[in-house]
Amino acid sequence: MYQKKLIISFFLIVIMFVLIAIYNINGLFAIGHYTHSISDHPLVVSNASLRAAINITKIHRNMKDVVLSTSEDELMKILALIDNEECNVYRDLETVKSKIIGSEGQQLEKESRILFDEWKSIRDQVVILWSKGEKERAIEITKKDGAKHVDQLEDKVLELYTYARAKAESFRLELDHSQTKMERMNILLTVVGVIISLIIAILSAHSFIKYEGELKNREHMLVESNRSKESLFSIISHDLRGPIGNISSVLSLLSSGVIDEKLAQGYFDHLSLSVKSTESLLENLLNWSANQKDSIEIDKDIFNVDNAIQNEINILQPIADRKYITINLLSKNKIDAIADMNMIQLVVRNLISNSIKFTPKDGRVSVESDIVSNHLQIKVSDTGLGMSDEMKTKIFDETVFVSTKGTEREHGSGLGLKLCYSFVKAHGGDITVKSRENIGTTFTVTIPQ
Repeated sequence: MYQKKLIISFFLIVIMFVLIAIYNINGLFAIGHYTHSISDHPLVVSNASLRAAINITKIHRNMKDVVLSTSEDELMKILALIDNEECNVYRDLETVKSKIIGSEGQQLEKESRILFDEWKSIRDQVVILWSKGEKERAIEITKKDGAKHVDQLEDKVLELYTYARAKAESFRLELDHSQTKMERMNILLTVVGVIISLIIAILSAHSFIKYEGELKNREHMLVESNRSKESLFSIISHDLRGPIGNISSVLSLLSSGVIDEKLAQGYFDHLSLSVKSTESLLENLLNWSANQKDSIEIDKDIFNVDNAIQNEINILQPIADRKYITINLLSKNKIDAIADMNMIQLVVRNLISNSIKFTPKDGRVSVESDIVSNHLQIKVSDTGLGMSDEMKTKIFDETVFVSTKGTEREHGSGLGLKLCYSFVKAHGGDITVKSRENIGTTFTVTIPQ
């Protein structure tokens, strides 16, 4: 029986690695497809469009030399250069025509070709006037009609270039998506393979006592892994409840006919902002969870702190309005700071959300930022319920999870504040709390600059 289990486990591992290999091969084909699409279509079109724009500029410059030429030999040399550059433009437009993707791009190519054909008639008119000795008239046409038409042509070709670059970017995003999907599936299949390998190790053990310590250690790792996943799901629920609730409320009102579309239009800006914030939050949380194996990766950049804070206030304002709570941004300095803006916004969002939750109706939440002793300082204060000294020792302790309901019975897991603590510490900063029961709470975040 033992040998049968061992053989079955061995074949399961072989099957798992075969599945990984098959999936990787399919993924490589998909990546190759997108890579080919980028190199053989948008990039070729964008490069051809850019060359065409450069040659059009050269043609216009040479046209100025045409009207200033003093002899027929000089004119012929310049016209030969123009003819060569025109051939290059037509060749590049032909490349664009054969490679362009999408009806919009095809239309841009046609418009560019029509404009270039129209420009040639202007060129011919200038040459005829020069031949007749009407140089002043030729110069006038070159400077006015010719220059204007070249500007239009350059704009159209650059528009074609922009369209192609956008197409290349879309293919690149699809490529990134395929790579990410393949990486995640590899992780899943690898984890399953590891679990099966552990089963084999357990089945092949000579005695339970010999490997008891190892089994306990593995059990502890699995418990920690499950708790990490549960924490992640709780965080997502904690931070998405507000935006999704706003959307659900408005949709319910619309579907029930309580408000009409005209009245609902006033809510759409808030809903759009909530959706964008939700998308950003999901991306940040997924990146954060992927980094838990080692450490949190910080992408520092310069950003305006008050603008970032105001954005979070705008997102949370509808929630505060339900409790008639005023949120004030007291800072007036419009300071810039160096930090991971997404992480700082998430910290501010959690702190303000926490203040709203534990502040009664008609209360106040204040946010201010400043640079103090070369440190970014952000304070979030409220006139809420406050907390006891015992509670203050638990809110940042990652081994203690306390669920406390808000003034309107709002649910909370306390994970939001622990996430704030992790992100602030990852910046080398600190987060402190001052609170008095029934008076209010102030959280202070400091980030070195």
